Amino acid sequence: MQISAYSQIATEIFEDLGDAPKYCAVPVSNGTLFAGIYRGFVSLYKRGKTSRIPKMIAASSSRKNPIIQSFLQGLDHCKDLNPDVIKETKYNEPLINWHSFDGEEALYALKESGGEAYNISDKKLKDMTALLAKKEGFRILPASTAGLIALLELDEKMNFEPDRFVAVLTAKN
Repeated sequence: MQISAYSQIATEIFEDLGDAPKYCAVPVSNGTLFAGIYRGFVSLYKRGKTSRIPKMIAASSSRKNPIIQSFLQGLDHCKDLNPDVIKETKYNEPLINWHSFDGEEALYALKESGGEAYNISDKKLKDMTALLAKKEGFRILPASTAGLIALLELDEKMNFEPDRFVAVLTAKN
């Protein structure tokens, strides 16, 4: 039910942009938000509303999320992490997980969309939060900036051509 509810975010993005973005970057914890947004774009595409399904970018705290680690290891399933090595900080909470409830569906979305997965350090999360507060006046949890950081890193690597790109952020207010 939650995945279906989160699929509405894809509709909101489509309505704002007039089409699906080339890439959609999302912070990842349990995989529910990520899988839901992907499912929403698939539905829009199948109904002829969009010209494409975006490549999905998943980002989470460095080596503390089973979806990211499973994807980077090329696994065909979401493998749990050792809970004893997962340490929560004020920057990575709520991204960290040793087990992701919707990990299989999120991993499927990553692979099917031709997406990418990124580990993001606490320092980068902290710095991006400060930058967004200073430049945009956003009060954003550090963890919610993970997708934006990953999208910017991918752009640095690939030097994107002009297109539509989305990073999902959540804010306190």
